Amino acid sequence: RNSSSGGVPGPDPSEVGPRPPEEEFRYQGWMPLRQEFDVEWEDEAEALVSEIEFVPGELEAVEAGVASTETREKMQKLHTYNATLDGRQWRHELVVARDLLDDVHEQIEIERIAPVAEVA
Repeated sequence: RNSSSGGVPGPDPSEVGPRPPEEEFRYQGWMPLRQEFDVEWEDEAEALVSEIEFVPGELEAVEAGVASTETREKMQKLHTYNATLDGRQWRHELVVARDLLDDVHEQIEIERIAPVAEVA
């Protein structure tokens, strides 16, 4: 598998062929063609940085070590957000590399069937 998006495993371009069978779409929340989850871990993290704006000169002040408290807080929010993105990537790679989607699917099926079995 190639790493076309910053270390996240993806299909080898030479192996890309026809659309996968419908069985590939059985995992709720997983988009196999994009190799992504529908809802990411810590999906509200974008709200932390959505309103951040830097005015001219702020980044230069950070590099010079003379940034204001407000600018340092903005940078801290960006560092926190980047750590969240790293966590998402790590979880994504773990699930894909260890083929844990089958385990999740099996657990969902067990939980879906269990209440029916208890009623019968």
